[in-house]
Formats: sequence, structure tokens, C-alpha cells
Amino acid sequence: MEITYHLPISEWYWHSLEYWGLDYPPLTAYVSWVCGFVAHNAIKDLVALHSSRFGYEDALGKMYMRFTVLLLDLLVYMSAVIAIAKRLMIQIKCSKGIFFVKYSTQPALLLIDHGHFQYNTTSLGLALWSFYFMTQTSFVGCVIGSVCSVLL
Repeated sequence: MEITYHLPISEWYWHSLEYWGLDYPPLTAYVSWVCGFVAHNAIKDLVALHSSRFGYEDALGKMYMRFTVLLLDLLVYMSAVIAIAKRLMIQIKCSKGIFFVKYSTQPALLLIDHGHFQYNTTSLGLALWSFYFMTQTSFVGCVIGSVCSVLL
């Protein structure tokens, strides 16, 4: 977030490569910029340029970063899972709460994405949206979802 928030786009992928350069695809970098913008107004130290080099470990900062991952999971991944389930008329034989818990508490999500503040399920959610639009025979929606999932 600190790189995308403080530096011009032209420097995002070239700044400080000897330490820890930006290695996210373009859409993830823009998501990082938005999250950094919000963080700068709430927790300035979280996005201070080069602060991560010294191990910024504030509990509020960690909570904010996990919140951004969870929020994007809900908005993109879980909405796609629910839309596909409805579209394919999969009868959910359990309560909606159990369905939600089943698809939102996968170990890969909790240990990798949420634990390391990564947005992998956002990309997975966009791929699922692409599949959903394919089942709708919406070529444009399918292509947009596919391209976005690759760029994220």
C-alpha cells in the first residue's frame, strides 16, 4: 500500500527492487492504492513510505489489512459463489449460515489470504463471475471477468 499510495504509477514496479518491489498484477496494485488512501486517512503510519522495511506490526494496522481482504472476499468471491449456486439451481440443503461458513472458512483463505493480507480470492471471485456470465451466455461479461481475474 505504501508504494502505490506515495509513488506515481510509473514508479510502482521500478521502485526499490533491491528490497521489496511491487509484485502484484495491475488491478491488485490499484486496489492497494485505494486501501492505502483509506489507511492514510485512518492509520498514517501503516502506509508511511518504507515503513514496512522496519517491521510495522501495529495491531490496528493488521486488523485494517485483514478487514480489506475480508471485505473484498465478501464483495467479489462470496457474491460469485452465491450467484453461481442460484444460477445452477444448486439446492442448498443446509442453512444459509452454514453455506456461508462452508465457503468462507476454507483453510487456504484463512491461512494464506487473510493471514498474509493477500487478495487471491478476489481474483478467484472474478474468475467465478466469468464462469457465471458464461452460464448466462454473456460473452462480454465472461471476457471482462476473465481479463480482470488475470489482471488482479
